[in-house]
Parts: sequence; C-alpha cells; structure tokens
Amino acid sequence: MTDKQAPDLEALAGAAEDASAASDPVNHKCVCPSCGSTRSKYGVLGIKHHTFIPEGKIMDFGYRARGAVCLDCGHLRHYLNADDVKKIREDA
Repeated sequence: MTDKQAPDLEALAGAAEDASAASDPVNHKCVCPSCGSTRSKYGVLGIKHHTFIPEGKIMDFGYRARGAVCLDCGHLRHYLNADDVKKIREDA
C-alpha cells in the first residue's frame, strides 16, 4: 500500500473524538485547563456524590454533574448540562 492509499489514522481518530464531543455541545472542543489539550472523553459521574444543589434551594436530588477527562493529562472536569444551567439562571 502506498502512502496515498494508507488511511489517515490521525484524521480518523480526530473525527471519532469530534463525534463524541458533539454529543455534549456545552463542552465541545473544551480546552483542558491543565495542559491546553482539546482531546477529551465525556461521561457522567456517580449520582450520589456528584450532584449540585444551588445555595438556598431545597431539592431531593440536585442537578447531576457530568464529567470530561483529558485524554492527554488525565485532568477531570465537572460541569452541568446546558438545560440545568438555564434552570439555575432562571431561579437566581
């Protein structure tokens, strides 16, 4: 196989990462605060210990935190989805 026929593995990996990040538009192409990378894997955190309850608000469960881990340095970020942030702003 010649170089022209070989698949561009970096482009394929980038496309897969873009598709994963696109499922979470809040942090699409988020820059890691530790190393500056834009390579992240998104997911959810444990429900019991990773929720946010705004100060002064009485809630049974709070807003579920999501997470993103940097694939280059391992830095873990917590964030809320856009709909939850909108609700918190409206109640503020």
